[in-house]
Amino acid sequence: MLTTGTRTLVGFLFAALLTGISAPSFAQVPTNISYPINGMSYNNYIKAKFDANCAGGSWSAKWGFDSTTVGGGTFYDHISVQFGHKLTTGWHVFWATTPCGSDKVQFYVY
Repeated sequence: MLTTGTRTLVGFLFAALLTGISAPSFAQVPTNISYPINGMSYNNYIKAKFDANCAGGSWSAKWGFDSTTVGGGTFYDHISVQFGHKLTTGWHVFWATTPCGSDKVQFYVY
């Protein structure tokens, strides 16, 4: 027979196991910008990062600031892009687009 403390531990371990198994399914967002953060302020040297996951096939990605494309590439299932870019003072939008989705964030450069 399990004591109360043992039952709590077993329940916790079971919940952790279920969370660990299901977490990767939540992480598969088609296109997701992780940096810069929407609404935040930065100095003029911006670090930008995004990831995209598309079902098997040959895909293309484009990314940029405001209305200017600053990069592009092709990928099969997954692409992860991280880079630095210098911007002028003011509000800007960083965007990334792929055939399976797009994302954009607005931020301020001081």
